[in-house]
Amino acid sequence: MKRTARYFVLIIGIFCVTNGSIFPQQKIGISWEFNEETNFEGWEVNANFDSLKVGDGVLSAVAVGAFPSLRSSAFELPASEYGYIHIRMKTPGASSAIVRWDLDVNDWGWNQFSI
Repeated sequence: MKRTARYFVLIIGIFCVTNGSIFPQQKIGISWEFNEETNFEGWEVNANFDSLKVGDGVLSAVAVGAFPSLRSSAFELPASEYGYIHIRMKTPGASSAIVRWDLDVNDWGWNQFSI
């Protein structure tokens, strides 16, 4: 049986959490530019990805199993100051993605969205 690899490309030119409208001004809480080939900017494989690399403003990896995931290094953003998360990504063969976050009350939240 021939196995095919699915590619996951996470394109985060600007990952921003904004306080309402992204037009015309936005308050950027944190961003990852991926503009240095060897700099993963704190991102790492959490599960079922291989060949993690950075190039041309893109963080990319190859999915090698079910429920592949990446995680960033820890950071804090006060939820009361931001209302949105802006993510740009490309996931050939997938129809949805999940963003998960940890809360300061020993709990976590998540949101699944169509792509």
